[in-house]
Amino acid sequence: MTARWTLSGSGRRDTQEWDELRTLTDGWTVAWADVAGFHFTRMPAGLPQTTHLWAWAPGSYLRVRVDGRHWWAALLTEGEEQPVGEWSTESCDTVEVVPMLHWPVGERRVKQFRQAEGSQNVLHVHDLYQLTPMSGPATGVFIGHEPLGTD
Repeated sequence: MTARWTLSGSGRRDTQEWDELRTLTDGWTVAWADVAGFHFTRMPAGLPQTTHLWAWAPGSYLRVRVDGRHWWAALLTEGEEQPVGEWSTESCDTVEVVPMLHWPVGERRVKQFRQAEGSQNVLHVHDLYQLTPMSGPATGVFIGHEPLGTD
């Protein structure tokens, strides 16, 4: 049986609305990189100094684009549609899911990697997935490492 997917979008939001994402992702794994290093932890208290942030929990995958004091988020959910505030939603029949490896095991050329607090084991995570919803003319990549749900 093919899973049903829903793609939701926040539209442009401001720094003051960041708590909306913190509430949505309570207990999720969150990943982003900034000048302090690579973070692999929970949603930060405020808008981080980064360009992209990914968060995931079983059956839910969030991609956030950050630009200065603004952010845009897309949420990909597997299974029944989950309404998210004032976000727009659409069904997505096909999602391409592929395993990914952020860098090869034992790779020693990774010299600029700096582990931020809470990310000590990120180099040893080898069960990451890349999810690409096939909806409309544009796609966005989502990342997660929780097992994919089943229908």
